[in-house]
Amino acid sequence: RVDGDRVWTEDAGTVGSFDLSDYAFAEPPEDGAKVIIGLRPEHFGPVGQSLTNAAATFELPLQYSERTGSDATAYFSAGAKLMAVRIDPEELSRIEPGQVAPVSFAKGKVNVFDVRSGRRM
Repeated sequence: RVDGDRVWTEDAGTVGSFDLSDYAFAEPPEDGAKVIIGLRPEHFGPVGQSLTNAAATFELPLQYSERTGSDATAYFSAGAKLMAVRIDPEELSRIEPGQVAPVSFAKGKVNVFDVRSGRRM
């Protein structure tokens, strides 16, 4: 739900918010409107470090990770869902499944979609 310059997530007990103060809305939603947040795995900061200019930072447990050629992806438990984070393959040895780590999403990279139409706002 949108509240001023922030959007709050409430999924299966995981509550957090994203700073949307610099988001270029085509049509700003009303306060209280329900939206869908789109996050790309490559727009997260390094796992275990909080970005200084983050839209959001979450403390999440690592579910599992996988190496995919020269890249790697870490999957963190976020309530009932998984959050995919692109990670440097060398970092895979620094975090074990079940370990909680800060995961930050870069400000200005959040995508917001209208729940009813599915269109980007």
